[in-house]
Amino acid sequence: MDPDSDQPLNSLDVKPLRKPRIPMETFRKVGIPIIIALLSLASIIIVVVLIKVILDKYYFLCGQPLHFIPRKQLCDGELDCPLGEDEEHCVKSFPEGPAVAVRLSKDRSTLQVLDSATGNWFSACFDNFTEALAETACRQMGYSSKPTFRAVEIGPDQDLDVVEITENSQELRMRNSSG
Repeated sequence: MDPDSDQPLNSLDVKPLRKPRIPMETFRKVGIPIIIALLSLASIIIVVVLIKVILDKYYFLCGQPLHFIPRKQLCDGELDCPLGEDEEHCVKSFPEGPAVAVRLSKDRSTLQVLDSATGNWFSACFDNFTEALAETACRQMGYSSKPTFRAVEIGPDQDLDVVEITENSQELRMRNSSG
């Protein structure tokens, strides 16, 4: 017995030191719960993505208030969303009528005007081209947004017939040589 203590030196009440965990035991206590949590999270993400894909394929989300409408109701001419988002980005058909006398060329997006007498297309002269003329040209082609334009240099290797144009009763036309 220790003279300074009431307890014997070899007490049976003393708990032996615990052995360090073996790797398999550590894996069971820590690794398996982490793997289960990650698999659960991955499953939740997969389900959410599948739901989003299905909703996007078959339904359209209206903005205010938030609700879904079937995709077959998009662009049907009727406002199914309170703010009309279902009809906002639809392709609109234009009534049959005379051919439009202006176009944009494919190669450089230059404005061209049709000579109704000959049926030939001519590039518009840009020296006196204004924003008002650009808006008129866009309206003739069926666009309603505010246009932007810039001058395009015509090189000597380009075979372009250039004419001046004028605005006549909300349409662009070739300027008569008589003035």
